Amino acid sequence: MDHEYTLLDQDRGRIFHLIGTAIVVIAVIYSAAIGWLGKLVAAAWPDVWSFVPKAIDTGVAFSVIYFAFNKWLWRWWPISSIFSFPNLSGEWDVTGQTLGPEEALENGNFRSWSGTLSIRQQWTKICVTLRTAHSGSFSRAAAIQQQGDETVLMYCYGNDPNAKARAKDGLDAHRGYCEIRITPGSGKGEGFYFNNMGRFTHGSITITKRA
Repeated sequence: MDHEYTLLDQDRGRIFHLIGTAIVVIAVIYSAAIGWLGKLVAAAWPDVWSFVPKAIDTGVAFSVIYFAFNKWLWRWWPISSIFSFPNLSGEWDVTGQTLGPEEALENGNFRSWSGTLSIRQQWTKICVTLRTAHSGSFSRAAAIQQQGDETVLMYCYGNDPNAKARAKDGLDAHRGYCEIRITPGSGKGEGFYFNNMGRFTHGSITITKRA
């Protein structure tokens, strides 16, 4: 399920104020120049107060434009470059290694695994899903921060093993934290994770974006 996320080191309130102002101006221009919905309201109810059709036009236009911005327009290059919005949306191939503790390793060797990371991102919401052959994990809270030339994705997740993994491998549902550093334009990222509350393991993770 999509949830809110934090853009660290960015004043989202100030950005919303600027973008909201721009959307209001566009909505008012639409209302004054075209105002189809307002004209329909005025035609259907000729005695309605004169400001009502314009108010309806402006409100509807604002809602539509903001919906489009939140879902798609924030990714548009001119907007994302001005406000430095990191866009991590897409499908990523994942390779990982369980580094510990000792009892989680295979004869003392690091245990390798693979999966698919899916990031569904809007301007205000995100969902990070990791699926492997044994389980699926879903983000519960997340933050994104720009650190120099790298974009850092930090998120907490809940993991649910599938029925086979529960029965054969004895895996239990657990909670965890993951942090991945991504170099924009490279399509690659590296990081770490650790689990708790049901499974006590930690390891490394590498992601590569699919074309």
